[in-house]
Amino acid sequence: MKNSAGNPVEGASVVLSQGANILSRGYTDAEGNVILVLPASMSAGAAILTIHSHDFKPLQHNIQIQNTATLVPASMVVDDSIEGNNNGIVNGGETVNLYFGLRNTGSSPLNRVGGVLYTESPWVQILQGHVSYPSIPAGGSATPNSPLVISVAPDTPHNTMLRLHLLLDNSMGGIYDVSEFLPVESALAQYISYAVIDNANAVLDPGETARLSISIKNIGAATQQNLYGELISDNDLLEVVDDSAFFGNFGINSTVNCNSDNFQVFCRTPTLPGMLMPLRLRLYTAGGFEQIVPFNLEIGTVSQQHPLGPDSYGYVI
Repeated sequence: MKNSAGNPVEGASVVLSQGANILSRGYTDAEGNVILVLPASMSAGAAILTIHSHDFKPLQHNIQIQNTATLVPASMVVDDSIEGNNNGIVNGGETVNLYFGLRNTGSSPLNRVGGVLYTESPWVQILQGHVSYPSIPAGGSATPNSPLVISVAPDTPHNTMLRLHLLLDNSMGGIYDVSEFLPVESALAQYISYAVIDNANAVLDPGETARLSISIKNIGAATQQNLYGELISDNDLLEVVDDSAFFGNFGINSTVNCNSDNFQVFCRTPTLPGMLMPLRLRLYTAGGFEQIVPFNLEIGTVSQQHPLGPDSYGYVI
């Protein structure tokens, strides 16, 4: 789903219904996409797709569900044993073999089924996209004669759903577009806390230079080795003197910090105590993993003699 400016809309409600029966419901992600899981018991006929989001006019589309024999996805087997961790799950940075199974919903066998793999995902590079299948029996399934091969970008966000299309034909001239979603698991950093190292009050005061250590937790489903960080300030009152730090290995559910190799920051004198400085922590590895983690650093200690602010408009009282 996109707005009139062509930007994706996140959090929109998408409902597919037939009469008073709701067949499926979902919400769009950050890219405006939603996956609706359809029930096996749904019947052919008219259906309505309703899309609703805050500050948008509701939108309805009439859809005709047809009971036509076709090819649909069957099992999807992931082989990541050659250039991966051999866990049968696609992780960012892996090159995997895909066995894209197909099921024939018709009453006659389909022969000489073949075609190519296609995707619009920016996270995927197709290394081997041609595929062929043995005869697929009526009501039965088949796996390809040889696997598809794709490479997944190392900075693919955790829980990304890669949409893959097979553009196929068969010996009888049938044409099919079979699509399936492939989940990707990656590391996902969550900001935990920071520590100011200044040999004084453990607070960054106006006019002070201090070391800064940051703690993060991996709430994703993959590990990263030799993780580094770059600190970026979004306010000129806070200067990053040493912007590089080392976090080490980033295991699943582990919390790490940069105590042994941390950052250095300088707070300019005109800064008011209590101000929140917006910072971005760019995490990266030599293998191409990258993630931006935003957080705020509070300046000084507020007392009754200090002004308050600035507020969201920049005013101080």
